[in-house]
Amino acid sequence: MRRAAAAATERPRVVALLALFAWVAAGSPAYAGDGAPSPSAPPGAAAPPSAPAPTGATVEGSAELSTYADTDNVTVVTPTARAGVRDDAEGWRIGARYLVDVVSAASVDIVSTASSRWSEVRHVAGVDGEYGPGDLRGAASASVSVEPDYLSLSGGLSPSWKIDDDHVTLALSYAVGHDTIGRAGTPFSVFHRTLLRHQMAAGASFVLGPSAILWLGADAVVERGDQSKPYRYVPMFDAATAERVPRGAHVALVNALRRDERPLEQLPTSRDRFAVTGRWLHRSSWATLRLEERLYTDSWGQLATTTEGRYAMDLSDRTTLAPDLRVHVQSAAGFWRRVPTVSDTPAGPVIPSLRTGDRELGPLVTVTAGADLRVALGQRIAATRIALVFRLAAIHTSFLDALFISQRQAIFSAVGFDGAFQ
Repeated sequence: MRRAAAAATERPRVVALLALFAWVAAGSPAYAGDGAPSPSAPPGAAAPPSAPAPTGATVEGSAELSTYADTDNVTVVTPTARAGVRDDAEGWRIGARYLVDVVSAASVDIVSTASSRWSEVRHVAGVDGEYGPGDLRGAASASVSVEPDYLSLSGGLSPSWKIDDDHVTLALSYAVGHDTIGRAGTPFSVFHRTLLRHQMAAGASFVLGPSAILWLGADAVVERGDQSKPYRYVPMFDAATAERVPRGAHVALVNALRRDERPLEQLPTSRDRFAVTGRWLHRSSWATLRLEERLYTDSWGQLATTTEGRYAMDLSDRTTLAPDLRVHVQSAAGFWRRVPTVSDTPAGPVIPSLRTGDRELGPLVTVTAGADLRVALGQRIAATRIALVFRLAAIHTSFLDALFISQRQAIFSAVGFDGAFQ
């Protein structure tokens, strides 16, 4: 099943003005994607001595090993590989990607159900491509994700148009996903739920001058299906004892005060998500500043704001360091109850129809501070280009109204290389 740890596995890359323009022109998807090429000099700046720019088809490849570990006893190891071919002169690109998530967990949620540590492996494969030698450009992608208890299929299209002498780029995107949710060790034919997801986005990038770009976008996600976790049991309490259960209450205290009823989680079977994003980029002679703000709301009553800043500095002709800071603040879903209570009636106990123990649906604040280091092993513009990329980030989450845990610290690290060969 998808976990909060996945949020820590975003892989941002250092990008400069021209590379960033190509990236933001492609749109602002609701779910984070991969990065872009290394920095280059801004328009009008003197370029360092280098070999002539390659022409014709270029073979690209990259590999990465990332790790995530937190104080809630969750670890994730993810090897990733990608390969592709592109021809910028002809305006086309095609690529494929494969990754494996190896998850091991003994989190407080598992402990609270008297379960032992478990491990799980997720395989993800995808293909993507784009074509457009002129002002109109189209891109398509498809992917499949397989876990012992989860199967996800998705695909999408994203056209873009350059207008006003390339000073404005308009972008649209649509993606559809079909997820099958099951139980480990049980065939889908015996038990499964389905989730259908439609994701739409629109945006525009504006060249504000020789060194600045503004991106404005909006996206919507329509989800239909039961997303309730088939493993998550929600503790119930009497109204009289609810006030005795503090935030971050220990498992032993919760078990001592809860009622015998412990029903499975039940979430609404539909969810509509909406977000608007603004992104501003400025390139100086030796650095790129990126500032981003995203506002989010959904039909479950959650509100969120995500603010991010990144400053990519060219330490030398071949080395770029990019520190970043991200702050995410969200409110609780409308049906969230840290201490869900049962009403006793003459007909018997009445359990809340909507109930969850997922603290990610409660109020929280997450602060992420990290940095990327990119080291080119040769000239940035050459027939053969290879670079090493390193990522290190510290993540702190404060759960403002949850059981079992009030805060979580995590470390995310990644090391990889990417290369282009003509």
